[in-house]
Amino acid sequence: MTYFHSAILPVIVSPQQKAVISLDPEFITPQDGHEKQDCEVAAAKRWLHRHREFFDPFSVTMIGG
Repeated sequence: MTYFHSAILPVIVSPQQKAVISLDPEFITPQDGHEKQDCEVAAAKRWLHRHREFFDPFSVTMIGG
């Protein structure tokens, strides 16, 4: 049996809060023009690039990769 992630699911978390806020997912799929398979880190970078205008004023930490 093989297991793999098919999407990253970004969330906003805070140590002072019990709840988390779920954000739009980014699917892990081969991208046009790339020979290698897609991965979680590349998907996270795409997500951050697409949403950077909203997150520019904040300190963003990407955990993993």
